[in-house]
Amino acid sequence: MRAFTDIHCHILPGLDDGPERIEQSIQMLQLAKADGLGCIAATPHFKEGICENTGSRIKEALAGLENHAAGIRLCPGADVRICRNIVERIRAGQIQPINGGNYVLLEMPDFVLPPIEGLQRVLKEMTEAGYTPVITHPERHPAIARDFEGILGWLRAAGAIFQVTAQSITGHFGKGAQKTSGAMLKKGLVHVVASDAHGPERHKRPPLLSGAYSYVKMKFGADYADLLFMANPECVVNGGQVEDLS
Repeated sequence: MRAFTDIHCHILPGLDDGPERIEQSIQMLQLAKADGLGCIAATPHFKEGICENTGSRIKEALAGLENHAAGIRLCPGADVRICRNIVERIRAGQIQPINGGNYVLLEMPDFVLPPIEGLQRVLKEMTEAGYTPVITHPERHPAIARDFEGILGWLRAAGAIFQVTAQSITGHFGKGAQKTSGAMLKKGLVHVVASDAHGPERHKRPPLLSGAYSYVKMKFGADYADLLFMANPECVVNGGQVEDLS
C-alpha cells in the first residue's frame, strides 16, 4: 500500500497552538511514521494580526525538524485564516502555499462565514491567479454544516476544494461532525482527508490517518479511500490536478 500524505498538520514547534517543543514534534513524527505516513505538509496558522507565520519563518522551523524526519518527507505550508489580499501576500512570501505550489489551505472564521460577496471575491482573486483554495474542515463549521450541500456547492463552483479532518470521520469531534463528514463522503464532496494534528497527545489530535482510512475503505471501497488519503493529497503537494467526484 502507498504511504499516506497529510496536507494539514501543525507539527512545527513554537509557532502556533501546535507543539511547544521540538521533542513533541519528534513524537508526532514517530507516531506518523508508525501509522503509515510518508509525507507531511507542515501548516502552522496564519491569522492576520494574531499569528502571522511567514513563508521564511515556516521554512526555517522546518529545516530544524528535517534531521528528525525518519524518512518522512516534510514540506512547507500554512493554515490560512481567510483575509484580505491573499494573492499579494502569497507573492510577497508572507503566505505559504503547500510546498510552494498552487494549493492554499483556507480556514473560515470559527462560527460564521464571511459575507458571500467578500468570500466570492477572495476565491475569484485566488483562482484567477492560479491558486486553488482548499477549505479546511468544513464539516466542523456550524454555519456550513447547517446547509453543507448548498454552501459547498457554490464554494466548489467558485474553484475551492474541501479537506475533511480524519477524526471527524471516526467520531472524535462528535456526532454532528461525523454525520456531516459521512454525508459529504457519500455525495463525493470530499477531496482530501488530513489530520489537522496539533500534538502527540490524544486531546491535541496526533497525526494519525489509518483509522479514518479503514473506515472509508470499509464504507465506500478501497479506490475511494486511496484517492482521499493518498492520490489527491499527493497531487496537492506535487501541484497536480485532484480528482473531483462531486
